[in-house]
Amino acid sequence: MQVSIWSYAYTVLFVDLQLNDVGFSISLRTTLSQITPATLGGTGTVTYNSTLSPTLPIVVGNINRGSAFKIRLYFNVPSTVTKLMLTETGSMSSSAGTMLSYTQSQTLNR
Repeated sequence: MQVSIWSYAYTVLFVDLQLNDVGFSISLRTTLSQITPATLGGTGTVTYNSTLSPTLPIVVGNINRGSAFKIRLYFNVPSTVTKLMLTETGSMSSSAGTMLSYTQSQTLNR
């Protein structure tokens, strides 16, 4: 019997991202346009896994007041990265037709 052991420098990790509408009205035409990963601890570059994740921009659509949209996103994270930050940007319209933008970030420890 022959056994092969493969070692990969990258690990695919996933994040369940949730966008919540905590405003006073419905969020119309909500879009997640960009996701920027950054290494905060350790060494290596974290990248968005576009093979497993949805293609950007992600058209979320409408989110009712008090509701949320949840999506699973995948990232290539070198085994040498111990802490990373994800920053998401996007846009939406209010029920009055005003275009709004958002940015949110999360810090993740391995």
